[in-house]
Amino acid sequence: MRWASDFVDWFDDRTGIRTARKHLLDEPLPPGVGWWFVTGSVLLMLLIVQLITGVILTMYYVPSPEFAYDSVRFIMERVIFGRVLRGLHFFGASFIVIAAIVHMVRVVALGSYKKPREVTWVTGVVLLLVILGFALTGYLLPWDQKAYWATTVTVNIARSGPFGTWVSALMKGGNTLGSLTLLRWYSVHVFVLPATLIAFVVAHLYLMRRHGISGALKPVPGTPKPFYPYHAYKDTIVSALVFWGAGSAGPGWLVRCLSEFAFRGVNLSKIESRPLRSTIGHYRFFVDCDDGLASPAVSEAVDGLRTHCTDVRVLGSYPRELQVD
Repeated sequence: MRWASDFVDWFDDRTGIRTARKHLLDEPLPPGVGWWFVTGSVLLMLLIVQLITGVILTMYYVPSPEFAYDSVRFIMERVIFGRVLRGLHFFGASFIVIAAIVHMVRVVALGSYKKPREVTWVTGVVLLLVILGFALTGYLLPWDQKAYWATTVTVNIARSGPFGTWVSALMKGGNTLGSLTLLRWYSVHVFVLPATLIAFVVAHLYLMRRHGISGALKPVPGTPKPFYPYHAYKDTIVSALVFWGAGSAGPGWLVRCLSEFAFRGVNLSKIESRPLRSTIGHYRFFVDCDDGLASPAVSEAVDGLRTHCTDVRVLGSYPRELQVD
């Protein structure tokens, strides 16, 4: 279309977008760059997914002990695609740590940290520490039993290190884990670490483009090829597979249990572990059944749960509720 071409010409005249596209996509890659060199692109894709899902989650999350857990439940049960959104963020956090370690192993194995790329390697190490910081601070935010006690262990470990008393007090914000602790970890997770991450990602990419990709460990004869399309399709394929893996990850035996119960006519779609109000390790299944806990289908569900759990109890004080250890 003539008008679209004219607009692109006008926009390029004002911004130089064609030059930027050429600089971005036509980077010459040395011979021998194969599938192992997609690890950096996969890691960047996962970082973008975490950033986008994290921004959306902050629109619903409430960083206070009274409402943090309920806000997570609201995301999971009421927000459109909220379960998918939190699942991508939750499982993506594990995927991104694995991807960062794989990327660094590849860098070490192929000698990509050597001269003149020492500073690029240093920024990569800092990024790994930032990613681990995200995983640590994000674990507390659901404010459930696992998060509370895991953070207690983390604080106790910090107390045993250098300047332990000062560090543990800074992490807790008081004598015990509470609202100040949650707010501090939320602030670090949402403000401090993202700003640090973006700064070092930009620096890492700049240095990578400045010095170029290192290529194979041993020189391979041949002529350099442009990044697009020869290597871009490899990045796209592997990134899509990793994204699919993060999106399809599920909570193991619970998925199998729920599928069995759904087949038996019992809907156990709501699962929760109440923070600081129930015994550690307990899960509550709310049964949506017209006959309540007296239904034969519920008895079958209890028998099925006993094949997976050490202890199953029907809570008489909570109608239509099962508690599982």
